[in-house]
Amino acid sequence: MPIEKQSWNGPIAAITATMKLARHTVLNIDEIGIASWYFFNILFTLVGPDVTSITQASNLLKARSPYPNWPPRAVIDLLVYYGVYYSPWSLRRPGWAVRIGMFNLFIAMPLYAVGCWMALINRPLSTFMVTMDAVLTLTCTLFQLSEQLRSHYSLVVLMVNLPWIIVPLAIIYRTIARPAPYKYALKTS
Repeated sequence: MPIEKQSWNGPIAAITATMKLARHTVLNIDEIGIASWYFFNILFTLVGPDVTSITQASNLLKARSPYPNWPPRAVIDLLVYYGVYYSPWSLRRPGWAVRIGMFNLFIAMPLYAVGCWMALINRPLSTFMVTMDAVLTLTCTLFQLSEQLRSHYSLVVLMVNLPWIIVPLAIIYRTIARPAPYKYALKTS
């Protein structure tokens, strides 16, 4: 049986094909940013401290009320300080703000979960889903800011809420600027 001469064309072609495939399966940096934003919002919605539940009147009146297990003591102190000195609105939440919290839990949360899942399985994000979430987040933030900006420290309140304005606007701009921003352009050669 003759020994065939091994050709280097095969391994080089395989490496080139693998690199082309990897270039198209790895998420873009902006998709990683959006997925990390969704993951942050999942944590903030699920286990994030709610100022109202932490600073209930009964807890504020008791001088020696014990700290709960979650969130950590430093987070509670920071939120109470922020609520008392900068945004008293967060200590007396109106009814529509509670509804926004429920909206975030039951409507926005599944969008965040789908966005994180799509990033984990290396699939492009849906343009409709990402745009809808950006518009909803921006709307809820502007509703809350319309009430919060009545305080004396409106600049501090605006700076705290700025990420929930900038990131949705960047997502909306990205969707408008490119015709299909969340789809991979697979080239066949």
